[in-house]
Amino acid sequence: MKKLNRIVLVNWYLLGAEEINIRGNTAIIGPTGSGKSSLLDAIQTVLTGASKRHLNYNASANDGKASGRSIRSYILGMIDSGSANIKSLGTQPRQDATSYLALVFEDSKTGKESSVGLALSASLSSPEEDVLGRFVLSNVGVRKSDFIDALEGKSYQAKPWIEVRETMKKTALDPYIKSGSASATQYINRYLEELSPSADHLITLDSFLKNFKNALKFVPIASPTRFVQDFVLAEAPLQIGAYQKSLNEYRQLEAKTLEVAKRIDDLELIKQDCEKKHQQEQSSVNYQWIATEARFDELGAKQDDIQDQYELQKEREEEIEEELATQASLIKQLQSQLLRFEQQYEHSDVGLKLQQLEQNKKLLVLQSQQDQKAVLQVRQLTLLLSSLQSYDTLLSTDTINLVKEFAQFDGLISETGQVEGNLKPLTQRLVALNALLDKEKAQVFAQRSLLNRNILNLKDECKQLESDVSSLKGGVSPLSQNTKRLIALLNEANITATPLSHLSEVTDRKWQDAIEGYLGAQREALIVEPDDAEAAIRIFRAHRRQLMGCRVIDTTQTRLWLNRGDQNSALRFIRCNNDHAQAYLNRRLGGIKPVETERELLREDSAMTADGMLKLAGTISTIRFVSHMMVGINTDGMRESREKQLANLSAELMDFLKADQRLEQADSLLGRVMANNQFDVDVIGNASHTLTRLTQELESVEAEISQLQQHDDTELQERIEALKLRIANVELEQKKLDRERQQIAEQFGALNTQKSQLSSALAALDEERSRLTSNAKYNAEFASERYALLEGSMVSGAAIYKEAISRADKANEKARGFDQKVRKEVADHYGKYHHANVDDDIQLDYLESKFEEFEHYVIHQIDVLSETELAKYAKRAELARKEAEETFRSDYVSKLKDSLDQVAHIIRELNHSLKRRPFNQEIYQFRCYPNGDMKDILDLVERFSAQDHANVGGLFDPHLSNDPDHVRAIASIQALISDNEKHQDLADYRKFYNFEVDILDAEGNKKTTLSQRIQTGSGGEHQIPFYLAIAAALSTTYRLHETTDGEIVGGFSLAMFDEAFNKIDMIKTSTCMGFMKDIGLQVIAAAPDDKRAVMAANMDTIISVWREGGAVSIDVAYPKEKGQVLLNGQSDTVLTSP
Repeated sequence: MKKLNRIVLVNWYLLGAEEINIRGNTAIIGPTGSGKSSLLDAIQTVLTGASKRHLNYNASANDGKASGRSIRSYILGMIDSGSANIKSLGTQPRQDATSYLALVFEDSKTGKESSVGLALSASLSSPEEDVLGRFVLSNVGVRKSDFIDALEGKSYQAKPWIEVRETMKKTALDPYIKSGSASATQYINRYLEELSPSADHLITLDSFLKNFKNALKFVPIASPTRFVQDFVLAEAPLQIGAYQKSLNEYRQLEAKTLEVAKRIDDLELIKQDCEKKHQQEQSSVNYQWIATEARFDELGAKQDDIQDQYELQKEREEEIEEELATQASLIKQLQSQLLRFEQQYEHSDVGLKLQQLEQNKKLLVLQSQQDQKAVLQVRQLTLLLSSLQSYDTLLSTDTINLVKEFAQFDGLISETGQVEGNLKPLTQRLVALNALLDKEKAQVFAQRSLLNRNILNLKDECKQLESDVSSLKGGVSPLSQNTKRLIALLNEANITATPLSHLSEVTDRKWQDAIEGYLGAQREALIVEPDDAEAAIRIFRAHRRQLMGCRVIDTTQTRLWLNRGDQNSALRFIRCNNDHAQAYLNRRLGGIKPVETERELLREDSAMTADGMLKLAGTISTIRFVSHMMVGINTDGMRESREKQLANLSAELMDFLKADQRLEQADSLLGRVMANNQFDVDVIGNASHTLTRLTQELESVEAEISQLQQHDDTELQERIEALKLRIANVELEQKKLDRERQQIAEQFGALNTQKSQLSSALAALDEERSRLTSNAKYNAEFASERYALLEGSMVSGAAIYKEAISRADKANEKARGFDQKVRKEVADHYGKYHHANVDDDIQLDYLESKFEEFEHYVIHQIDVLSETELAKYAKRAELARKEAEETFRSDYVSKLKDSLDQVAHIIRELNHSLKRRPFNQEIYQFRCYPNGDMKDILDLVERFSAQDHANVGGLFDPHLSNDPDHVRAIASIQALISDNEKHQDLADYRKFYNFEVDILDAEGNKKTTLSQRIQTGSGGEHQIPFYLAIAAALSTTYRLHETTDGEIVGGFSLAMFDEAFNKIDMIKTSTCMGFMKDIGLQVIAAAPDDKRAVMAANMDTIISVWREGGAVSIDVAYPKEKGQVLLNGQSDTVLTSP
């Protein structure tokens, strides 16, 4: 046996130069943080050759995981992962240091020593340490003095590695000394060869490192499965990369195949929509023909009716002509008789005088009526002038004063036209009236023009406010129509777009006009998520002609501008609840300072005033104020403000309209006055005298006529009157007949017009009918059948026409719907797949391209995809499937089987070791059973062999297998390898089994299991089987065995435990330590102070470690046998010797 008997440390952690002599099993005792683990880490560093791949400092304190400690921090004397707290510890790390670590082993038979160690260096100026050299010295035991030069007092200086190396070469026979660049693995193999029992029984590197590290990192654990997986079985993941790659390639190709098939299916649906469009167009053409035919028949019947009416009227016209000819002859005879009688009467004296007097009477009456009419017009004019007094607030003072002057002439002219005074004063004022009123009318027109402009402006403002209020009632600020269209388009693409005005608001009303006026239309700029920005711009670009004036903010630049705004700028008057909106406002307003005076405006580079003055790029201009819309989510407040503003403007508009109405009335009245004031002043002035004279003359003439009518010519007059009456009756009848003939002529014109219109309409219908019948979509049989059905169910041709037109319109509407649907579907398909090679030579425009181009695209794509793409991907997918199957069979299953066989072998060896060494009359035996999640895969592997693996089946054809177990196994493999979190379980052979520890009595009968004992036992009792298993594994690794004399022989047998035997009572700890001693292990265990008694009772060497400030002290003691007996008997006295 080769036991560790000395540890040499120089410049390691907070230790200086230490030489620690070891006797047998050793305990390192000290409080937490005292530095116990630094000694274990020093031994671990030597045994791993300072290879970071194998090092795991203070693993037990980190649940088996690597801590933050490093070789460099140990060399430089740093605390807590490479940093030193000078204030609390009163020490500084070493600036530069060379460190030596060495372990000295003594052969128990020959007494010869062998040394294993490292030379290391580190510097604060370098982030990494350097391995200067590694050495294995046969038959040489190094001392502290070999590595240091003593100075005054207790000071020392580490020797240079070159000097130490040369000394070793001279002292040792065939030494192994290599520089740090040499392989650490070579070094480990060399010292394992030196410390192995013999050349025939060498300790293997992999087994040693695995079991040694398992012991060192072992922590209390409550699961036999986890213990075996972590501490018994080696981590050797299967390489599933090639299999996973093949599977992923197959799935990608399969997905691509499905994608192409789905694409073909989508195109087939679009093709069906194309066919439906054609069907609707065909229905539309057929129903248009039906409507045209019904209209043609209806107008033809009307034409026949008109012709019948024409012929009837023609007959009546001929009858009237005959009647008129007869009456003309009769009138001629009667007029001849009347002429004879009148000549007789005229040649008499009475008749001649009466005729002259009647003529004079008519002349006097006519003159009287004309003068009276002129006087009544003057009266009407005065009445109109008096009406102007009600518009005194609208007319000038001169006009109103003149109107008041005319009031004195009220009553001068009666309602019958009689003049009660002198008209000359009135006529004198009428002369100047029109000039004044013409000037007044021009002023009223100017007032109305100005008022009408204001009314139009107010109407526009009210209309805009009504639209704003309607939008605000919907919960959003008013937006332009184009912005609303763009938002709708983006929503159809599942892109949320929010205007800037909905995400921000101006908090200071004083500055709202200036800020919103400066931003203007940019307040409607749309904000989308950065991931959607490119898609949003693509849609905006595709519809740019219909969306003029819209804006989309580049949110991909948000992080560049989010924190760049000057808080002393206009930004301080804006509240925003969105980062993208804030970044954009920072960009637009972050450099503009709000100022009050002209001096401040000139001093700043960019500034604005609250009343709308703006300075940018050295130019000062004004800001055009606009309606407010930056209200954020406070739309209720803005809506109330707009409603109030609308109410005020509406009231103002009504006032303006009423004022305009009054101005219009005044203007009309002025026009009437001026139109009536068109008199001959002289005639009006003499009208009263003329009327008096004419009245007197008329009375004289009437008296003379009355006297003459009393003479005796009565019979002749009666005959004349009778003839006149008869002639009048005949003439009246002629007039009736003429009117009827005129009406017939007018009806002839109307009928001719109707005939002409009907002829034109019939010609147009015939042309339309010919056009429809020549259309390729016209189906004569279908159209005739439908026409017959409609004729049977409709009462008139008009009803048939209306119904047919309605159906044609509906068919056209459906056709347009299918047209738009096809265009949209093709546009979506084209936009999604336009990178594909099959689409490179096709360019489509959603609005400009013809429908036939879209239909050709669909048919072309179906042909191309069906004949080339689908076949290509299907073939490649089949090849990928076969490759994945081959990889699965040859690369994964066979190797997994080998690994699982190795598990069984390791468990057998472990159980063999444990069976030979009962513990407290109990035998511990490990047992494995399938993991439920992996059972189907395990069954598949069990059925697999080199001879029949071809019959196991492929990965992608479980549907061809009749074996349900095989199908489940394949499904499990696919599920695991598809899960990014679980696919590593498929590569870890250790996860395929769960493990249990059976506890047997001395005769081999099962008493219980460790899992059951864990549920009922004490906190630390269930850890003992794990310690025993680790010890047994180490014993096997070190090739320790018992001779026939009962002696344990072998090579070195070091077993290190950190924080060992926690929560295990003294008796079981002593029994466990006795077990390890019995199988030949040399145990080095670190334990806290409360384990001092139990350690002293079982260990040969006690190393006490404590730290004071920046210094660590070590004290070594060797418990005597008597003291250990007393301790095992629960005595409080411990006898030790130095």
